[in-house]
Amino acid sequence: MKGQPTDFWGKLSKDKDGIVTDWHPLIDHCADVAACTMVLLEQPVIRRRIAACGGMEDLETIQQTRLCVLAALHDIGKFNVGFQNKALIKPAFIEGHVSQTVWLFDCDCNEQRSLFGAIGLPEMTGWADDDSACRLLIAALCHHGRPVSCRGGNANPALWRPYRNLDPIEGTGRLMNLTKSRFPVAYVNEGCPRLPALPQLQHAFSGLVMLADWLASDEDFFPFSNEGDPDRFIFSCERARQICDRLFLNPRPAIDALGPELITFSGVFGPQFTPRGVQIAIESLEMPLNGSITIIEAETGSGKTEAAFRYFLRLFHARKVDGMYFALPTRTAATQIHARILQYIRSTFGGNAPPVILAVPGYLRTDDTTGLRLAPFEVLWNDDDKERFRYRGWAAEHPKRYLAGCIIVGTVDQVLFSSLTVSHAHLRATAYRLRTTPVFQRKTA
Repeated sequence: MKGQPTDFWGKLSKDKDGIVTDWHPLIDHCADVAACTMVLLEQPVIRRRIAACGGMEDLETIQQTRLCVLAALHDIGKFNVGFQNKALIKPAFIEGHVSQTVWLFDCDCNEQRSLFGAIGLPEMTGWADDDSACRLLIAALCHHGRPVSCRGGNANPALWRPYRNLDPIEGTGRLMNLTKSRFPVAYVNEGCPRLPALPQLQHAFSGLVMLADWLASDEDFFPFSNEGDPDRFIFSCERARQICDRLFLNPRPAIDALGPELITFSGVFGPQFTPRGVQIAIESLEMPLNGSITIIEAETGSGKTEAAFRYFLRLFHARKVDGMYFALPTRTAATQIHARILQYIRSTFGGNAPPVILAVPGYLRTDDTTGLRLAPFEVLWNDDDKERFRYRGWAAEHPKRYLAGCIIVGTVDQVLFSSLTVSHAHLRATAYRLRTTPVFQRKTA
């Protein structure tokens, strides 16, 4: 949309004088995030691992749609008038959209009850055991890097009262009505399995929403709406599927390119390659039914790297995993191994090769192409096919996105960040634990 916002906005572009030039309706941005969440949950490995965090083998359709509804509500905090004031040149007051919304959950006031009624929270309580539907909603609200406690904050109910021709409760109700029409299955109540009350599921879901929001907030992927556009959700679903395919978040095209029979050792490593002991052993290793850890312990020069890569190919071909993180102890080792893994990926997949990301801060490399970081957040890739490489290099453009890549070679600390109390740990953990098979090696003397 052009000019000053005429409704609740979710994204803005301003000129050098701080005047809004373009804006994206908040309702449309929420549709983009809900669509990305839906398409991510369509990927079997991602869906089953989310389910495993809830102690289930898989998610049923109604459980998936309910998570999509909760994801659509991730930005309801932006309906508060303090946040909407950020579109003004000299606002009387401004406010964020995460903390003030979460704090409202612990504030007994009319505005809280009105907001809960507008989003249908009383009806949602039947979606999960105990109060987990509310906890999952809070997990979606905390999509900007770290959880926010409901308690101890200073909620400002006035932010949810009508101001400047904007009524936050009315706007939230409009979003909810659209979301209900897009996910009607979520509101079927008879004989439906509930979402379990497990913190692991809540943390994983928060990371999933973070990933969906990163995708939906990229203007190259999801441009701002224009006046007279058709139903945004139809566009959002189509674009989300295209993006997941092009980013290899959906690995099916690469897996299908391997064919019905897995490529031989010589096909990957060259015609003169003869498998050695550790490599022969990994070839005969029984495939795991669920998650597992395999340790390769052998002397230097015995071919552990090739054995580990071969095991990944077996798991990938069998659709047990949809990516790989090759974790090295040092930056130098990671940059050296990156070139080898790139060679193996290209010989294995040919023209359907997924991108190989170098996950080492300070570098900006995908495949054998180096990017140049521009102000403020753009990246220029040194490649003739810039449109294609905008997608191949997406995961390499920010360290927080490294683990969302398909084939990643990096340092072990990038994996450890997914388990530490740092910003966007949930995003890293969800992307890493749901998408990749880690490859670690142990040398013996």
